[in-house]
Amino acid sequence: MHEESELNPLSLYAWTKLNCERYLEKKNATIFRLGTVYGLGDIYSRLRMDLVVNILTAHAQKLMKITVYGGAQHRPLIHVKDIALAIEKVVDKDITGIFNIHSLNTTIKSIADTVKKHFPDLIIETTGVKFQDNRSYRVSSEKAQKLFNFKPIYTLDDGISEIKNLLESGRI
Repeated sequence: MHEESELNPLSLYAWTKLNCERYLEKKNATIFRLGTVYGLGDIYSRLRMDLVVNILTAHAQKLMKITVYGGAQHRPLIHVKDIALAIEKVVDKDITGIFNIHSLNTTIKSIADTVKKHFPDLIIETTGVKFQDNRSYRVSSEKAQKLFNFKPIYTLDDGISEIKNLLESGRI
């Protein structure tokens, strides 16, 4: 999907975001449509454990087992620090409009396989039962790349390592 693709909000949260976008478009604003966030912003802030990469990593570290529901669903991912870099690029500039911000389009199964590289003894259980969040989509961030040279630098492996190290440190 690109910024002009037809939208189909599936939840009250998504509908509210879309209505906010419509309001802000008339206000000369920069609007980011973020991929699914992962990773650590820093070691002091609250860690979001409702995000697919973070929760799969936590289950791998604590349980040595993860369950993948379906697995073929696509998600665009973005590291939280890459979001900060994108904001930094536009905050003092006259750049307006809607921009997709992501680094990687991948499947839930592929995320699980990448987590397993960090936990070789990990058991991945796959079930045909669909998770309640049945979204599956891919995005393009080409507009952001062209207009303000957005280039994500953090990888999925970076985010998994950060979460793994944080958990192993005993902080949470």
